[in-house]
Amino acid sequence: MQEKNTKNEIYFIIDRLKSYFQVNNDYQLAYKLGVKQNTISGWKKRDTLDHALIISKCKDINLNWVFLGTGDMIYKDVSESYINKDLPPGPCQECKSREKVLNAQADTIAALKKTNELLESLSYNYSEGQKRKNVG
Repeated sequence: MQEKNTKNEIYFIIDRLKSYFQVNNDYQLAYKLGVKQNTISGWKKRDTLDHALIISKCKDINLNWVFLGTGDMIYKDVSESYINKDLPPGPCQECKSREKVLNAQADTIAALKKTNELLESLSYNYSEGQKRKNVG
């Protein structure tokens, strides 16, 4: 979502992003952000930014530094990421959802492994024409 900023803020934010990504021009910054160069030009022209895009591409960056120019560029400690914010410490809702999915997938894999082991224990050893093992 693009939000209005003042023209000076836009240029300062873009300059800080260039510093973060260690690039020298709008073209290189656009590449790092995964957008076309005219997107950066459009931000400057319309005094807008795609804050969600910037946040998604800058994982370990201090957002206060990017958008306000305060603090260090990179957080020294993960717990510092919540300083001067209204958010409580801890993972965001999307992260929690992803974690639940990953845990469910891990449980499914474990169950499939157990099922595979059980099926292998019941299978015939065709080279010898006999069951390998009885269950029960």
